[in-house]
Amino acid sequence: MDHTFASRPNTGLPAGLDMNGNGRTGESRDAQGCSRFSGDAGMAVPSRFPIDQDNVENLSDMLWRDVAGGTLPVIDGASFPSQQAQYIQRLSTSGHWVVPIAPTGVAPFHLLAWSATPPVFDGPEDRDGLRNRDELLMWENRLANDPPASFIVLGNANHYPVDGNGLRDAMEAFLNRVDLQDPAPRSAGGVFAADPDHIGDPSLDTAD
Repeated sequence: MDHTFASRPNTGLPAGLDMNGNGRTGESRDAQGCSRFSGDAGMAVPSRFPIDQDNVENLSDMLWRDVAGGTLPVIDGASFPSQQAQYIQRLSTSGHWVVPIAPTGVAPFHLLAWSATPPVFDGPEDRDGLRNRDELLMWENRLANDPPASFIVLGNANHYPVDGNGLRDAMEAFLNRVDLQDPAPRSAGGVFAADPDHIGDPSLDTAD
């Protein structure tokens, strides 16, 4: 891979507030994206085709509260973990990038790349589940309002339409969009590593 794009992720980026409601600050879950230090659990795009670095759109600093149609966590009628935290909370756990790829002699296309939070490790407010779903909503909004002419959506969704703890209807609806085609990669390894209670086709699993 001769070309690479990466930028500072939200993971490990200090927020300066109690971001998970446990009454403490300065912990890994108090960063904009849960992680031990800045750069941990970051993202990178390696490519054998040239990357138009000057025209990459980095959407990672968008605040969760500014995402159209987003749902911020609430518990007992109050903003969770606090109004102050929600005022500065970014949506992207690691990042949301629109990366132009420019192969020689072929029409350019865009990568819509992201890495979302696991929809677990929270409480009854479902903070991680809601954030995971709205990290997908970021792309739904983009495709509805300003879609690239040719694009590939890829990354770590931490979200499956059949199994898992995420808000599965959101991923099912996303994969059923008429402007998307799911390549549905299959592997024998997915079947080999399937959990005993797996409901969906395990050969479609891309991570264990």
